[in-house]
Amino acid sequence: GGITVPDNDDANNSLKITGGNIYSNTAGSNGGGVYIGSKLTQTAGNIRNNTASSNGGGVYLTGTGTLTMSGGSIYSNKATSHGGGVYLTTAGPASTISGGNIYSNTASYGGGVSSLRTNGLTISNAKIYNNTASTNGGGVRSTGKLTINSGFFYGNTNIGVYVAGGSATINGGKFGVSAYTDYSTYTVSRNTVSQLTIAADTTVTINGTSYPRFVSSITDSEAIGANKGIVNNGTLTFSNTSTNATDMYGTGTSLYNTGTVNINGNFNILSSGKDGATTVQKRLGIQNTATGTVTMNSADAEIKYCGYRGVVNNGSFTLKAGKIYNCTSADVTVDNGGGVVVSGDDSAFNMSGGEIYNNTANYGGGVYFTTSGAAATFSGGSIYSNTASKSGGGIGNSRTAGLTLSGTAVYSNKANYGGGVYNAGTLNLKGSNIYSNSAVDSHGGGIYVTGDNSKLNMTSGTIR
Repeated sequence: GGITVPDNDDANNSLKITGGNIYSNTAGSNGGGVYIGSKLTQTAGNIRNNTASSNGGGVYLTGTGTLTMSGGSIYSNKATSHGGGVYLTTAGPASTISGGNIYSNTASYGGGVSSLRTNGLTISNAKIYNNTASTNGGGVRSTGKLTINSGFFYGNTNIGVYVAGGSATINGGKFGVSAYTDYSTYTVSRNTVSQLTIAADTTVTINGTSYPRFVSSITDSEAIGANKGIVNNGTLTFSNTSTNATDMYGTGTSLYNTGTVNINGNFNILSSGKDGATTVQKRLGIQNTATGTVTMNSADAEIKYCGYRGVVNNGSFTLKAGKIYNCTSADVTVDNGGGVVVSGDDSAFNMSGGEIYNNTANYGGGVYFTTSGAAATFSGGSIYSNTASKSGGGIGNSRTAGLTLSGTAVYSNKANYGGGVYNAGTLNLKGSNIYSNSAVDSHGGGIYVTGDNSKLNMTSGTIR
């Protein structure tokens, strides 16, 4: 390649780049621009247009190499395998990228950066954009330890940031935008597929101390799942403080889950954009698959203004605190469950707190249950001010296994049939208050029971 600084135990060995260009070099194996086994510091200058037949088109760091990058650019480099711009091996000291630009690099894995470093890579204030990975990790691919404090990750092909097999902590950063001022002033430049993907057997914590933003975007002709904010196949925990929020918005699917998600802090899914935070757009809040588990634990968690439902649950979803509101299913082919739709043989839903309100659909304005799936329980929280143009303003139920209402308040909902609850399955009422609901044109202001196999079992509670 261009420069080689071999592995050396001498602590004084180093390479400092404060200007100039390292370009158009080729390595038969690793490190097209720079192959380094000691300290690399870059504050300015360019590493560009280099090629490696294996890893590290721009920079390859060995097990004794460390990177400190605060400025300059690494761009238009190419690696056949890993790390078009930068490659860090598993062993070695912790490294930092605290500024500069990494862009227009290509590789099979980790177009911009591929890091295996178990001692950690920390990214702050840098811009990583317009990189391409033919497999995954267009911007960044990490299989070691990754910390993101801030920076911009956008325009990358085949996932903005991909975390696989290691762990990551995300305290900030803007994903899917090239410029950002606030919720209504930003420039969309999406990473294709998703802004962040978490592989199976991987743990990621989003602390949100520096206001991370995940902005997905789809065109009018694209399906709702064509671009996603976060795809989680591992374990994802949101643990923000009450004042610093993680926000997910734009269009598309905010959170697609096949693993485990715990929402423990200030967390928002909203369909905002240039039209402002209160505009309902082509967005699905959470899609929880049959293998997925989602728990909303925080009163500061909100899912709102979603035009393709707040939650589509095919797995296990527990609402302990938080809000789901101002969502609709009007643009969905099967118009049911404006706030939440629960469907599939593996689906389960339990509500012990929180609020579901001001959602709309043809069937089940607040929550809709299909025939198959596990029994559901409602032991706390409130479902109110939802609207169904046909049936089930608050809850629409066809579940054979049954719903049990033992503490959730269902009130001020409206529909044509069953303003509070439309029941075509099994409904057990054991203490909830169902009140001030209305059937606009027909029957069952509180509860409407219909169907040959429908059952209503009431042992306590109030309907008024």
